Amino acid sequence: MGKLSKSERSRHDAACAVLQKTNLNDDDREQVFTDWHPGAVIDAGKASAFFTPPGLAYDFEIDAHSHGRILDACAGIGVLSWVLGTRYAYSNSGARPDVTAIESNPAFVEIGRKLLPWVNWIQGDIFDPGKMDLGPFDAAMANAPFGRTQTETKSPRYKGACFELKLIDMLADHCDYGAFIIPQMSAPFDYSGRQRHRRRHTTESKRFEDQTGLILAEGCGVDCAYYKDDWHGVAPSVEIVTIDYDEQRDVLKSAPQQLKMAV
Repeated sequence: MGKLSKSERSRHDAACAVLQKTNLNDDDREQVFTDWHPGAVIDAGKASAFFTPPGLAYDFEIDAHSHGRILDACAGIGVLSWVLGTRYAYSNSGARPDVTAIESNPAFVEIGRKLLPWVNWIQGDIFDPGKMDLGPFDAAMANAPFGRTQTETKSPRYKGACFELKLIDMLADHCDYGAFIIPQMSAPFDYSGRQRHRRRHTTESKRFEDQTGLILAEGCGVDCAYYKDDWHGVAPSVEIVTIDYDEQRDVLKSAPQQLKMAV
């Protein structure tokens, strides 16, 4: 586990106390999503698992689809699902969207179920969705672990080492649309923290495009640098990328599996 500062530990302990309540209200959930620290459970830096700041999650939701079946991949304790559900309920007379959250860490799943009981929580490997017999999704969203996080299962087309790009490639076979928070170095453009937008390829974004045929887009254009100091223990440079898988089916490079969820 990582070492928390005195302030981080105090806020985390207060969030843990909130989780002991029988019934949580929206203020309770916001406190937990803001102050509960993954470093108290795992070495977040080593695992490259950084929880999305709530403010960024609210901006991210503009690019996330809220209709149909939604997959929250590598969900953590569910901040993306929380924001999506809150805004969906506001616009739909209290109804909740159909969200399935997949997370490998059992402690995160336990907290997620407490915070968001309306979400279908599954503890499992996001790279092995066929075993879960879930069927296809209309959209996926994720703030996945960054960088060279090891996976036992290879992605179908992308042969590089970046976890977030492996995930985006794999989800092309199971979803019609995706919105993702990824490191700026993996995106094919600079926007956040810059004076102007610049479309450009990094080594990994070029490898991803060449090997998959998929093009990552900028979405509505959120300057993620505004929230750089709100992350727990890190200050990553990230971008929000979107992809319309359904529109790009014909450009997908050959893959060892059909373009649908295996059952």
